[in-house]
Amino acid sequence: MRNIDVLFLVEHVDRELDAVACIIEKLQSNFGILSDARNYYYDISYAVGRYNPKIVVMPFFYGADHIHPITYVERWPNAHFLNLGWEQILIKLDVPMKVPRDEIARTRVHHICWTRQHRDFLQRNGVVKDHLHLTGNPVMRFYDHPYKKYFKSRERLARHYGLDPARKWVLFPENYIFAFLSDQRLREP
Repeated sequence: MRNIDVLFLVEHVDRELDAVACIIEKLQSNFGILSDARNYYYDISYAVGRYNPKIVVMPFFYGADHIHPITYVERWPNAHFLNLGWEQILIKLDVPMKVPRDEIARTRVHHICWTRQHRDFLQRNGVVKDHLHLTGNPVMRFYDHPYKKYFKSRERLARHYGLDPARKWVLFPENYIFAFLSDQRLREP
């Protein structure tokens, strides 16, 4: 069993891994904190069989009511759990899924909150006030020095893909299902 300070569990690589990798690097280089990252779903057997973390950073945690959070909480009963809450911009359909559903989510897990609105939502739903941490979205730090130099500029992208940098571009994010739904279907949630 490998003792580490922080284990990051990643759900969507394209949404989370850049930020997690930067956090891991900063924890190591600035504070000597040993961290690793594993996939939340696919690496469950590997993670619980290999690591003994002090802190487990989850992509989401609103209840120990299905196999993954139950397994992680039971395997590491003395670890501290942190919910990065990657999905905090809620539509009506999402709200019931993001309400903390049990005492573990309300009193044991610490929650990162990007906005006061999300912090207040979690607090209204029973999360201990001291477990709510208002930080902003960590991905927004990529617009700051030195991270912004990691990404190609608009001009470079335009040259590479033969696009006009002066025109508006339409980008399709990973989850573009809403582009294919009828207006009626979009109004239902």
